[in-house]
Amino acid sequence: MKKFTLLLAVVALVSFTAGSAVAQCDFNAVKSAKKMKFDMVRAFAECTSTQHPATNTTSASGLPVCSPVKVKDAGGQTPYIFDTKKGGCKGDVKVKVEKDCSKLTDDNDVPLGLAASPCSVLSVKLKCKGITTADGTPVGSEAGSWKLRTLTRSALADSSAGDTQIFDFPLTFDVGTASDGKLKLDTNSAIALVGSLGPSGAALSTCAAFETIKIEVADGNGRPFARMGTGVRDKSWGAWPF
Repeated sequence: MKKFTLLLAVVALVSFTAGSAVAQCDFNAVKSAKKMKFDMVRAFAECTSTQHPATNTTSASGLPVCSPVKVKDAGGQTPYIFDTKKGGCKGDVKVKVEKDCSKLTDDNDVPLGLAASPCSVLSVKLKCKGITTADGTPVGSEAGSWKLRTLTRSALADSSAGDTQIFDFPLTFDVGTASDGKLKLDTNSAIALVGSLGPSGAALSTCAAFETIKIEVADGNGRPFARMGTGVRDKSWGAWPF
């Protein structure tokens, strides 16, 4: 069974359980937003930041910019790169209402102990491939246990407080070690939350909206490697330099 690390901020979720005693579910929301697919790009340093203290040149359109491009440094730069021919990460997040949450189980099919009532469940999947060292060697278990880190802003109908917002909370999933440059994760919010918040805290409200602020993959030392984003490279630019 995969292990999940919950940062302290998420403890506030304990009060946001399924129920409808005084909840209105009156906040503005779309009719349906049940699935989000995402690609990932390298995690880059901000312009400006400690890595780019100031802009140092001007773009063709006259904008002040930072050069060269630098990857994010947080406690040191990750030594790993994407293979430019096949490397990348993809994932998706889905939300659904489970009609009977007592049927939810962990990775070993052991019941999580949630109540026999409806609750929302977020499922999270991630696949990465082509992660290598600088010399092109596929990354393996020697790189340690990788992490998927998310930051979410939530609106929920709470059984005690009515329609509410929780402050932005971070959640860290233990992806595990890489194998031949590949990573894989398939989990859900109930499994992630039950260990720290118990069965009631893992049962999310059936009226909820989850605004995704950040999704990030970090290496075995916790250094940012990739973040949710999009990218393109036209063939007119020629071969990659690495």
